[in-house]
Amino acid sequence: MVLTDLLYAGMLAFVYGALVFVLFRFTRVMAAHEQNLSGLSENIALLDAETSKMVDFELQRQVEVDGLQQEITRLKTEIADLEEQMSASRLSSRRRVYMTYDRRNPRDAEFLIHVTNERIGTGGRQTAQTMSWGSGRTYVIWSPNAELARNAAEGRFPSSAGYVLDSVQRSPFNLGDRYGAAPATDPGR
Repeated sequence: MVLTDLLYAGMLAFVYGALVFVLFRFTRVMAAHEQNLSGLSENIALLDAETSKMVDFELQRQVEVDGLQQEITRLKTEIADLEEQMSASRLSSRRRVYMTYDRRNPRDAEFLIHVTNERIGTGGRQTAQTMSWGSGRTYVIWSPNAELARNAAEGRFPSSAGYVLDSVQRSPFNLGDRYGAAPATDPGR
């Protein structure tokens, strides 16, 4: 019996030792696993912080891009306005003389009429074309005298349509007719 008790005690000691060894090994594996999880958690936290910074950076870049696109749109509008102003300035800086397509008789003289119309272009965007009416246009009309030239101009540009006939004067240009014939002289002058 002593031998059996000793054998039981040896087995119990062996089982107890194996159990302690397994428990010790399990504790070490769990500690290593906890350490790995802790490292992974720190790495995930760092990655989350970097991702957050990148998202903030991307949002800032998008705000900057939107601002630049608005600035580009504003500058394009400003450029278009400046080009229009330059066109209007060029138009106003040189005096244009418009030719009418009236028939010319051999004894007709050239008369310059200056016409304005402030109604043209008031409803929409101002262009060089509409602004030329505000400052006035000069037309050449062939007629035997100034009174008939004024009558012809009033027929072409009626005051009921907003046209104002500023002046009718003899042309100093002597443009001649459109076929290159010499201009007629006015015997009254």
